[in-house]
Amino acid sequence: MRPRSNPSTEKTWPKSFKAAFCERFHCPPDRYESSAFWRGVFRHALPVALVIQWLKPDFFAEDMELIREVGEMTSPGLFKSEVNYFYGRNLRHKSWLRRTFRIRVSGGRMLRIRRQVQS
Repeated sequence: MRPRSNPSTEKTWPKSFKAAFCERFHCPPDRYESSAFWRGVFRHALPVALVIQWLKPDFFAEDMELIREVGEMTSPGLFKSEVNYFYGRNLRHKSWLRRTFRIRVSGGRMLRIRRQVQS
């Protein structure tokens, strides 16, 4: 089970992460997932991720799930918890591409993006 913050005692953002992201990066809401994915991927992984995305798009299903989950969040604590949970899943993942070569979305990059859009 994922740890959750107590929403009644925590500050919240005026907009969802998705709304703030789309406003900050000037992308339409229907392009949010793709835009957040490419901004969140480790920089060294971009060329390989592009090929994998073309050949086997379901390889990034967990990354897209994270992006969808955090998109509706208005709580900084829940956002961070979700990113930490994602990080832990990647440590235990069976795919050596995801685990060893980090061909995936970076939790650290997602947290930096969050700071950019929700400051």
